[in-house]
Amino acid sequence: MIGYPTNRLLAVIDDPALEGRVRSELAAIGVPPGDIHVLAGDEAARAFDAWGQHSGVSGRLYRWVQFMAMDQTPDFERYQREAQDGHAILAIAAADGGLRRRIVEVLKSLGARFVNYYGRLETEELIP
Repeated sequence: MIGYPTNRLLAVIDDPALEGRVRSELAAIGVPPGDIHVLAGDEAARAFDAWGQHSGVSGRLYRWVQFMAMDQTPDFERYQREAQDGHAILAIAAADGGLRRRIVEVLKSLGARFVNYYGRLETEELIP
């Protein structure tokens, strides 16, 4: 089960076949390959497990605490649904604000949507 994606930018790409292009364009602006993770399909949907349904009692408790303390549970539910619908979810390490802005521009040019940054103390909606 995916926990809080601290200092990560998450985005939806409708066509998982764009993964190679996304990786090469992000590499061109300085994103290390190891900082880019692509999640897709049923495995990704289970990993998001927005309400802890597939993670047992501890998973449900963890998600309940998250729901009470943070506002990201609906986001995880959306990412889970997007993965189930066959879309790719990108998770990109993006703690540096300047690099994050460049990443968002690349993602925007490739048609990414529902792009959010999950910082330590805040969540930023970058592309609805």
